[in-house]
Amino acid sequence: MAIVTRKRNDGTPSYYVKYRDATKQEHWEQFDRKKDAQARDAEVKALKARNRTWSPPTAVRFDVYAQQWLDNYATHAVKPRVLGGYQRAVRVVLNPALGTKQFAGSHGRTSRR
Repeated sequence: MAIVTRKRNDGTPSYYVKYRDATKQEHWEQFDRKKDAQARDAEVKALKARNRTWSPPTAVRFDVYAQQWLDNYATHAVKPRVLGGYQRAVRVVLNPALGTKQFAGSHGRTSRR
């Protein structure tokens, strides 16, 4: 694991946390501030020390995640009328706007490579 500094076209620095997961796949996470990169580096080191098979979250499409959330959490946690409202909101508003977008767990990074 390492923190790599690179200069942007405008001359400002950009900081990257570079590490390999349990499958030996290399990851680069970009940060605007050095202290954010240092915090993420420490977080990844701690996660890897606790669990040798740790890997960062994988990207998932919003519509897939929303359906899993409805099935695995909302169905059991809320009353049927509220669940119906959640299902309508996902179907009518959220999926049309975000359905095919990919996302993963966020750690303050501005982009992923």
